[in-house]
Amino acid sequence: MAFTGYVFKTKEEVAQVAEVAGQGPTFRWCQRQARRLHCMVTCGYVEKAGVLLYNSMLVVGPDGELVLNPRKTFLYETDKSWATAGDGFCSWHCPWLNKTISFGICMDINPDDFKAPFSAYEFGSHAVDNKSDLLLFACAWNDFEEHDVAPYPTLSYWAQRLTPVIDALAAGDYAKPNCHFLCSNRIGSENGTFFVGASCALSLKEPAIVAHAGRRTEELLRVEIPGDASESE
Repeated sequence: MAFTGYVFKTKEEVAQVAEVAGQGPTFRWCQRQARRLHCMVTCGYVEKAGVLLYNSMLVVGPDGELVLNPRKTFLYETDKSWATAGDGFCSWHCPWLNKTISFGICMDINPDDFKAPFSAYEFGSHAVDNKSDLLLFACAWNDFEEHDVAPYPTLSYWAQRLTPVIDALAAGDYAKPNCHFLCSNRIGSENGTFFVGASCALSLKEPAIVAHAGRRTEELLRVEIPGDASESE
């Protein structure tokens, strides 16, 4: 929800910024950037589908067309008051990258409702089952630390939640040479809620941090990973 914010007081406030998939101002921005840069663009937004609202992610191809619209499956307390849960994690084979991509939104990487066993690793298991090359993760991850300390505990937690992928790679049982976790997380604060930043690219084979942003700084990360699923590192 990059342009609208995430912390709302009422469902009515959220409804005012909701968009139909592939029709609203967020989509038009993504479309312009995708065509300008000849790349895939993803962006979180509030989706309106009839009377239902979803915490969703637009995935726009280089031609400016909407190719996918993943919906958040595991809701957090902040969006439980207005959002409808999606019907499951989403994976897709990107033809121009020749990579299988799994998409997650914030709470999706956590145990379901914080009640499921930690070891269920729902999102990580989904990545293994779908033989994913890339995990694209958009979030507004809360920050409970007042000082500008290094973001490594957050990065470590995200990696831990992907244990099924890491273990399969270590055992030589993963279907691909590697899997990369690419996270875009917001910084700053909104209505008293602070966000942790720490956008990152993680290689899960080692595992290792390829690049990461700080907790408080707005940054652009540019990283290179293998361009074809058949390549090894």
